[in-house]
Amino acid sequence: MGAIELYPNPTDGMLTVENCEGANYEIFDITGKVVAAGNITNKVQTINIADEITGNLVIRIINNHKVVTRPIVKF
Repeated sequence: MGAIELYPNPTDGMLTVENCEGANYEIFDITGKVVAAGNITNKVQTINIADEITGNLVIRIINNHKVVTRPIVKF
C-alpha cells in the first residue's frame, strides 16, 4: 500500500479511498460493531456508507500484513 487517501472526511455517505487496491476494509461504530465491510478492487474506489449510522466511525484497511486505521465522521 502506498500513502492511503480517504476523502471527503467528514462525509455524508460516499467515501473515496485511494492507493489500497486489493485490500479488505471494515468500518466500525463507536461500540466496535462492524457496520460495513468489503474489498477494495480499484486504485480509486468509492464506498457507499449512506445507510450506516451517523457520527464517529473508524475504517480499518487490511492488505497482506499491513493494517491502517483511520477515523471517519459521517453526518
